[in-house]
Amino acid sequence: MSRRLRDLLGVGPGPELQRLYSELLTATDADSMVIPRQLPSAVPGFAGRTDQLHALDNLVAANRLGVVIGPPGVGKTALAIHWARRVEDRFPDGTLYADLRGYAPDADPADPRAILPRFLATLGIPSDRLPTTTDDQIALYRSLLAGRSVLVVLDNARSAEQVRPLTGARSCTVVTSRNELGDLVATEQAVPIRLEALDPAESRKLLAARVGDERLQADAESTEMLLAACAGLPLALSLLAAQIALRPRWTLSMFATRVNEALLDALAVADGIDVRTIFSWTYRQLRPEEARLFRLLGQHPGAEITLRAAAALAGTSIRSARQLLDVLVGQHQLVEIAPDRYAMHDLLREYARELADPEEAEAAFIRLLGYLVHTGVAAALQIARGRLPVDVPDPDPSLELELPTTREEAYAWFDSEQTNSLAVLRAAAGRADDLLWVYVWAIADYLDFAGRAEYLEAEHLGFAAAVRLGDLRKQAKTRRDLARGHMSLRQWDEAIRHHELALDIAEELADEEAIAHSSLSIGRVLTRMGRQREAIATTTRALRLYERLELHDSQANALNNLGWYHALLGENELAVRYAEDALKLYEQVESEYGRAVVSDTLVYALAADGRLDEAIASYTTAIEIHHRLGRRLDSVECLTSRAGVQERVGDRDGAIASWSAALEILEAADHPDAEPVRRSLEAAQQR
Repeated sequence: MSRRLRDLLGVGPGPELQRLYSELLTATDADSMVIPRQLPSAVPGFAGRTDQLHALDNLVAANRLGVVIGPPGVGKTALAIHWARRVEDRFPDGTLYADLRGYAPDADPADPRAILPRFLATLGIPSDRLPTTTDDQIALYRSLLAGRSVLVVLDNARSAEQVRPLTGARSCTVVTSRNELGDLVATEQAVPIRLEALDPAESRKLLAARVGDERLQADAESTEMLLAACAGLPLALSLLAAQIALRPRWTLSMFATRVNEALLDALAVADGIDVRTIFSWTYRQLRPEEARLFRLLGQHPGAEITLRAAAALAGTSIRSARQLLDVLVGQHQLVEIAPDRYAMHDLLREYARELADPEEAEAAFIRLLGYLVHTGVAAALQIARGRLPVDVPDPDPSLELELPTTREEAYAWFDSEQTNSLAVLRAAAGRADDLLWVYVWAIADYLDFAGRAEYLEAEHLGFAAAVRLGDLRKQAKTRRDLARGHMSLRQWDEAIRHHELALDIAEELADEEAIAHSSLSIGRVLTRMGRQREAIATTTRALRLYERLELHDSQANALNNLGWYHALLGENELAVRYAEDALKLYEQVESEYGRAVVSDTLVYALAADGRLDEAIASYTTAIEIHHRLGRRLDSVECLTSRAGVQERVGDRDGAIASWSAALEILEAADHPDAEPVRRSLEAAQQR
């Protein structure tokens, strides 16, 4: 025994403990003892958690300490009890259970010094033989566990200090906690077993087990709405099941209506526990600055929250935000889904929104939008460096902005925030239309270059904001951008309509630059419709205005477009002349994109004259530039054109590679041109 305790504790037992243990060895008849079976009743209708059950099974053979962690209401206790009851016959000496009340609203967390005597009594130690000091009680408890096959379940732990005295090196112990209990993982080699929301199939199975599958099948649409509202949280599903069971005359559609009207109110049982109560137990344990950030994170309308967005919501430094986020992740109020990227469960988000004062919430949202606008404008000017900037309100002084300074940084930032863009724009409508419009302007090129489907909805939101603002110039600009979106989808009539309306506004305002932009854009649509002479006429009008205004980048665009239209008409000499004039201006303004589009025009003329090898080389250069600039749809046009030339020279493999690269881009963007390109690829493969 002495050697064993030294191994366990790093210190030998005292004289009193040696005497007591010796007496117990001779006085205790194990066969006459009551085997402790202290587990609460298992929750009916348990569903899912296959991987976590397997992880718990692995603890038994190795007598390991496992920590089941997750947010409130995710089913940690249900999992631990369900699993423990399933395996308790593998522990012939019994199961011990204690609720450590780590987040109880009406009491302090349980003191392990109060639980030890109860566990020792359960293991056969008479009260008159109980060691007098806590250290001796811990030593005796661990000695008894080491000599027996006992499962210990410690529920609702708040800290590692609550757990350590109640674990034994050679016993199987399972702990549940909303906290990550990193100390136990680091020092006791505890195995973390993380719980997240149930998937839709598991959620349905749990609900069906409580209310009957027949009732769910009778109204599949309402069932799906209810499952979506519960967002995979077992507690929410259980409370909803209770409501359904208590109100047999209610239809599921009535429950769905109530959930849509007041989600958290619907997930409550009269005179019983509800989602708010469970969430509040954790919320009240947070320090003021942590609680504030939790409330403000609920104001983010997107599905994911980046570190910098969180800092903007709180109006704090990025460093401080990261520290606070780490605490919230540790308390399972958030999930870190990637480095510096977080998600909040839908019901927790709803709870956080309820807690926030309206003025506090509005200020946080405006800071978030300001961060997106200022960073987005800087990023937009990196990916399209010839673009004319727009006026932006001064940033909130509390914002710590890290603006992109390279094209790579700009694209990385857009990639990180684009999943939230539409949600933010929808939330901003009518609240901050000036910032909304600028943010649409900022993300427009990124969405267009990548061929993203959300481009048109973003522009419609921007146009509605411009109308509410009564700003005609903003309306004209947004109409041109709407036309660009319709053009990319080959919706020529809609594209022309928006451009003509933009031109009407520009002429009403006598805005020569806007007139030129609209005229140039109308020409681009006309040429796609096969109306080359009309395109040349309206583009020539734009060119003359650009020359007078000395807008060299735009002038180069007009020259290049004229070269392209003449090339389509077979007027190659004129085409080359216009393209060469455009190239001089592009080089003057150092436009990398300009060099790519001129290359496309020249190569078309070269191919028409039979100079096919030169054409392929020029297309390759243009594709490389478009790829480097992130202009994926422009790359597609060059790839498909190169494929056609490669087929003409008999380079079947090269053509297949070009068609394949173009198809990959179009399929990723869910673009309507994907199908004709797929047919061209299949034809090339069959030749």
